[in-house]
Amino acid sequence: MAVNLYKVASATARIERHWIAGKKRDLEVHQIPLEHLYFNIENGRYADRMIRLRQENPGVAIDAREDKWKEKIEQMLAGEHQDTSRDKAAFDKLIEDIEARDQLRPGVVLQDGGVLDGNRRLAALRRLWKKSKNASKFRLFEAVILPDETTEEDRWRIEAGLQLGMNERWDYSPVNELLKVRQGLRMYEQMIKHKQVPAHMSPVKLVAQAIYGKTEADVQEMDSRLRLIDEYLDFIDQSEAYDQIGQVSEDFLEATKIVRAAENHQLDPKFVAKLKAVLFYQIDQEVMDNYDLRIIYHALGGDPKKKGPKSRRANMPALEVLLNTYPDPRTIREDLKAAHQKSAPPTKKAAVKISAPGKPSSKPAPKMPAVDRSKAEAATEGFKRQMEATGNQHSMRKLAERTRGDFKALDAELQKPATRKSLSPDDRALVLEVLDEVQKAIPACRKHLKA
Repeated sequence: MAVNLYKVASATARIERHWIAGKKRDLEVHQIPLEHLYFNIENGRYADRMIRLRQENPGVAIDAREDKWKEKIEQMLAGEHQDTSRDKAAFDKLIEDIEARDQLRPGVVLQDGGVLDGNRRLAALRRLWKKSKNASKFRLFEAVILPDETTEEDRWRIEAGLQLGMNERWDYSPVNELLKVRQGLRMYEQMIKHKQVPAHMSPVKLVAQAIYGKTEADVQEMDSRLRLIDEYLDFIDQSEAYDQIGQVSEDFLEATKIVRAAENHQLDPKFVAKLKAVLFYQIDQEVMDNYDLRIIYHALGGDPKKKGPKSRRANMPALEVLLNTYPDPRTIREDLKAAHQKSAPPTKKAAVKISAPGKPSSKPAPKMPAVDRSKAEAATEGFKRQMEATGNQHSMRKLAERTRGDFKALDAELQKPATRKSLSPDDRALVLEVLDEVQKAIPACRKHLKA
């Protein structure tokens, strides 16, 4: 049962100003014993950590107030979980800083002990409290306690305004930024619906006003990007597994522009569906990075509804050749789903079945990938080269020189007995297929040059 924090905390002489219930309020900073606090990471900067925790504990009710879960969340924030190891160096630095200079910046706490702002500082203090010989020095967390009249909008604005602005951007992963923006949009939609804010205000405008440094265009882009991420996660049968996104959120920034451009060109829906599937594969399998993805945008001719100069490198035939290297969207989806099922950690140990002597195992043979990765990579490189040469005669010379160099290198490798011996049947078939395609392309290229 939650205690009354005002009774167990001690007020300091410090004041922090917050916007509460439509008014500026000066709130006292309190020193609160750590044992009365819990990590509140449901919707904040660490929302993906909570998603991961639930996935690792299916069907289990996670109460962040319990010591067991406090320890697990603390380990995640400390970078001691395999998915958060990138945070360890920064967490260790924070511990050193607090140990040397104490907690400099106060957090924000709900009356039930949930930490709205300052979860990582709380984790660092807990560590110091447990390991220090002078434990009492680190037993108190400094924070303001939000009053009774604090609204849902106040809570969201405190989180979004403090943590999505220029301060502390390190803490908010890209996907958690997107989730926080979505939470704000949905909240303001409901407030407009119930006439709690003026009808002429839009959710996008209200969110942009609340987040320092964000424009309405930024908010719209972030909302669109998260919707495309949702499509991708559904595509690979991992709905709401936002913890898997990580830094590839930037890839989806480019992918969103590509899809919007294709739709604004009013391209056939089947073409757009195939384009999305290929983009999902390229991102998932890291065939293209966010810089390379911009080349697809140029191949489309850019976005016809976007202001400013249009792309001069439009080359739909080159893009179609790339897309035709892949099977249909359904097959791509099955391929990616299988890849993620294979890489997912087992939730429970399976019983070991031993086949009778001489009796074939009933276990099906592993399914081969439907998408030929090497062929996809080769097609991607060819597409990039074609786009490099598009509208640029000098680049065409470079392309020709590079092609000559590639074939000389291929010939040199095939001359080696060891190389030929190491080729698998699939490798050999692919090399022959490429040579056949080149042989057919040579007369066409000569014809184009004579035209």
